[in-house]
Amino acid sequence: DTLRRYTAPRLQTSTLASIDGSATVSDARRSKQASFPVDSRNESNPATRLRQRIFDFTNHHTGYGLAVPGQPGFNVIQYGVGDEYDWHCDGACDGLPHREGGRVATMLVYCKLADAGGGTIFPQSGVYVKPKVGGALFFSYMGDDGVMDDGLTEHAGCPVEAGEKLVAPMWT
Repeated sequence: DTLRRYTAPRLQTSTLASIDGSATVSDARRSKQASFPVDSRNESNPATRLRQRIFDFTNHHTGYGLAVPGQPGFNVIQYGVGDEYDWHCDGACDGLPHREGGRVATMLVYCKLADAGGGTIFPQSGVYVKPKVGGALFFSYMGDDGVMDDGLTEHAGCPVEAGEKLVAPMWT
């Protein structure tokens, strides 16, 4: 609820990052988004505690040893009827060595579910995730050898058919 209340008046049309670093509106990503900054010094803030739990989980399950300082806060993404996010990778999924500063994992927190549609699908892995409110989906895309996956984490946010979906991804 905290994420939703803060971001609702700040939602703007979602964009994709272009090669030159600029933001571009695209039919491949139909949604609205807002950033939710997290103050790491305020340990009583629910968002600060959630971010720490995500980093602890990521480090425990991957052994990456990621540090929280300097990491971005949450994005909150709202999908209405007909909105979706086409096939994409959150980090490099080219089978090449990890590039310093690149993403290595995603935790997608499901804040509100669509009445119909809105699941998450991983076509090359044969996985479809039907979310639950308050649940989260975790996936990493860097192996123990420092090499990025070769497409297994490519995924899509399926179209919302009824209602609204609200998610808060944390990319690490």
